Parts: sequence; C-alpha cells; structure tokens
Amino acid sequence: MREGENQSFRPALLGAGCTSAAGDSIAATWEGVLSGKNFARPVDSSAWTVAPRFVPRACSWKTPDSLSALDQLVAKTLVAYREALAELPDSARARVRDGSRLGVILATTKGALDDEIWKGEGVRLETDFFSPILDEFLRASELRPRRRTCVSNACASALSAFGLASDWLADGELEDVLVLAVDRIGPFVLHGFHSLRAVTADVPRPFGANRSGLLLGEASAALFFSRHGSEGDCEFRLAGVGIDAEGHAVTRPDDSGASLRAACESILAANDRPDLVIAHGTATEVNDPVEARVLADLFPAADVPITASKGALGHTLGASGAIDLLLAREVLRRGETFTISQTTVVDSAFRGKFLVSPDLDRVEKVPGDYRRVLVTSLGFGGIHAAAMLERGDAAETNAVLPKESTANARPAKTAVPEADAHAFAFPVKVAPEWAPKVERWYQLDAFAYGMADAAHAWRNDPPPDAIFLASPGGSNATDAEFANAGARSPALFVHSLPNVRSSSFCQVLGWHGPLYCIQNDPSTIGDAADEALRAHRRTGASGWVVGIERTGTPGGFVVRRVRIGKVNK
Repeated sequence: MREGENQSFRPALLGAGCTSAAGDSIAATWEGVLSGKNFARPVDSSAWTVAPRFVPRACSWKTPDSLSALDQLVAKTLVAYREALAELPDSARARVRDGSRLGVILATTKGALDDEIWKGEGVRLETDFFSPILDEFLRASELRPRRRTCVSNACASALSAFGLASDWLADGELEDVLVLAVDRIGPFVLHGFHSLRAVTADVPRPFGANRSGLLLGEASAALFFSRHGSEGDCEFRLAGVGIDAEGHAVTRPDDSGASLRAACESILAANDRPDLVIAHGTATEVNDPVEARVLADLFPAADVPITASKGALGHTLGASGAIDLLLAREVLRRGETFTISQTTVVDSAFRGKFLVSPDLDRVEKVPGDYRRVLVTSLGFGGIHAAAMLERGDAAETNAVLPKESTANARPAKTAVPEADAHAFAFPVKVAPEWAPKVERWYQLDAFAYGMADAAHAWRNDPPPDAIFLASPGGSNATDAEFANAGARSPALFVHSLPNVRSSSFCQVLGWHGPLYCIQNDPSTIGDAADEALRAHRRTGASGWVVGIERTGTPGGFVVRRVRIGKVNK
C-alpha cells in the first residue's frame, strides 16, 4: 500500500520469526528489549582490509567469523523463517510449500557486499549483492514461489517491503507473501557510519537529552502475510503502509518532517489513531528532532505513548522496521509495552508521551489496551515509511478481499506504456544548470549525476504518482572507490546505497511520493515495470520506471524511463 492508495485491504499476519543480538527468536528479542541491556559487542577487525580508526562495536549476532557475509545472512534468515513457518496453521503451511500462489520479498540495505567489495580492482562494478541471498535462501528452504523480488529502500526497506507485499496480495494473484528482512554489520557499513560521525562511543539513547549517536545492529526477520484472514484466530492485521520519498538531502530529512508526516497521514486517514508508536529513534542529533516534531504534530494532545527499541538492539538498518513490527505484535498480544532502553531523561525540546524509566538498568513494562501500533522508519536518500499493525478484533469489518482475483482488473482507461531515454557522460567538468538544487555530492557518483540530469530533462513532464527505481546493483564504482580510498569519505559511502541516487532525482524534479528501489537480477527492469503496471491497473496510479546502464563507450551512460499513465502534457 502506497501513499494515496486505498488502505482498506488489511492482510493477516499469520506467522513471524526473527533473530537479533538478543537471541534467535521473537521471545528472546522481546526479553532482550525488556532487559535494560544494550547488546553491543566488540567486533573483530583483525582481518579487515582497512584497519579501523575507531573501536568497532555493534549489537551483533554470535556467528562464526569464518562464515562469509552471504552465509551469515542466509543462515540467520533461515532461522527466522523456520520460526515463522512453525507459527502457521496447517493449511497455510501447505500453501507455502506448494508455492504456486506464494510471493517472497527480500528487504536489505547492503546485502552481502563485504564478500566482494574489498577485492579492489577485481570487483565487478554493478554487482548484485541482494539476489544471491534470496537465491540461496530459496534453495535451502526448498520454496518455489510464483513471484520474488528484492527491495532496497535503505533503512525503510522492511516497511517498504510490507507495502509491496500488501499490493501483491491485493492483486489477488497470490494468497500468501513471505517478507524476509536481513542486514549484517561488516567493515564496509561500520567504516561508513563512522565516516558520517553518526556512531556513539557510548550507548544509544533514543530521544534522550544526552544522546550522542547510534549503534549499529544485526537482525533478520520473516513475516507471512496472507489474504486468508479467517484462519486460526487471525490475531493481527496490517492496517496500512505509507511510503514517501523526498529530495531534501541524502543523509537527513527535511527539518519540517513533511515526508515522514505524509507517510503517516496516508495510514491515519483510514484508521483510528494508534494506541502506541514504536518510533525509528536512532538517537542521532539529526533524526530524533524531526521524528519527535512529526509525532507531536500528528498527536498534539501528547497522549499517544512513544517507545523505541534501538537502545537495546541497535540500528539494524533495513531489518529495523521488521523487528519493530514484530515487537508491535508482541505488544498487541501481551497487552503491555516497554520503556526506551538507555534513555532516562527525554530531550526537553521534544513534546510527546515518551516512555522512559528513571533507572538506567531497568526497562519498565507499561500495561494497556493496545489495539493498534504505529511503526516508523527513516532512511538515507530521503525515504520514509510507516506501518500500522492492529489486533484482529480492532477492525470494524473483515477487510480481507474476496477470493476473486483483481490482478487483471483495469481502470476505464489503461495507459499504454511509453519509453524514452536520456544519455549523459560522466565525469563532467562544467557544473550543470541544475547544480544549485542538488547537494554537491552528485559530482562523486555517475548514477547520482545521471538521475539529476535526466530529471532536469524531464522536469516539465506530468509528474508520476510513484517511482520504481530499477537499481543498477548493490555496488558500483563509488562503492569500490570508498573501499579503495581508505573507507573515509562520507560522501562516497552514502552513494553506495542503491536508492540514494533517487534523492538527486527528487531534488531536481521537486517531487515527493512513494518510491521503490527494486533489484532482482537478471529481471530487475522487468520486475520494476511489472510493479508499475500492476499499480496502474489496480488503482489508476501513474508511475515512472527508471533505470541506468552503461553505453559501452568510455564515460557513456543512459537513463531509461518507462512512463505509465499521465504521459501526455
């Protein structure tokens, strides 16, 4: 479900599982959040290609150092999947194993990048570090889904994947969708966040008066969403997902919080207000004030309690939204929530009902009649998302769609896709006309430059309702340059995220709205176009599918676009 779409369809959450630094189950993760501990551990850097200039710590799994990044990611994803599978009713488990009406979506930020990026000049420049995780997972789990893809929307990846899963189910072609979310903390990510000076040397204190930065964490999650809401007790439903991308900046949201507010409001327009917010709460100087401001504006009476999990589990990147949604499920199931670990005093500039304990070593349980929980995520590249989970008895009506498929239902007028392209050369010696609208970092990355240059060429076209970015892969020349130049440059690091190139695109267009970064080699472009077509058929929404490729000549690139709906001026 995307901003502006019908939020009435509410898929059932039939089964879930996770791993985190606190343990390899939902129960262990819940107890970890309640423990009052921060699960940071030293990270062994003895084998790193570039020696760290900091003391490496993270809220990490206890996994053998001998495992490759790919093996770690797949192993932890399988643990979460098996827990989720065990929760399913027998009929759902049979459908999953059949696979003919199953979809699988992987959400991650950097995937298995550390296996390749430190090889220097030998690394392929547009390498897909996401799809191999999904390939190996499907092989090990013996699942044969009808549809599959990967979503990389930075730290909003998991919530974005939930929106895509809901869309797939609303089409009617699939009966169940498995969302997998996973991220690990290797040398590339640790070097990168330290280059941004975003990591605390202490503990993270979300929304705290004395917060000093985030700590990174590792996690995996598996969630089964279904059209079959009548199975079992149907305890929980996904009441809505909102996604919004803005063009303000690469690493920080607009101070107004307009993009996060838009994501939240698209859910709240179709729902009663939540009984609890599990906020993104990174404990950074930049994000926390914006998030606090948005929540205060949405709930001005300051009577909706707000908590966060990163004080205990760290920031688990693309998996963080999934972990928070599973914690939301536990809140709904248990009738109690938790105070914010490590935070004892809230920043006096923040308005809101932040749940904290005066005792640093103790997290308090807060009982209540929790029926709906709102979860928020903020990501690099200006991507923001929110999701609402509700108890099955909270919905006024059974919102699961009828059994007939809507996959081929079309609006009265179905647009014929139109394709065009914009060629460019990089690097450039003369500042482009659009340069004042964009952060200077565009100069460091061919793909970021090309997206902005194409946006300038297309600026007078009718804007789309949504953008589907066909990612060039988990890595490019900028990744390798960051690694080979001592892993010091924050500008190079942030451009290593596939979705970040959309930031310059949005900046030049002056556009904000739902955006997905799709990766599924070798069918990435086709998958992105398919998503745009399905959205148009389902709701009439217009979309742009945008991808970049090399032309084969030195410094030559082309941005390709497919427009669906709103083509004519």
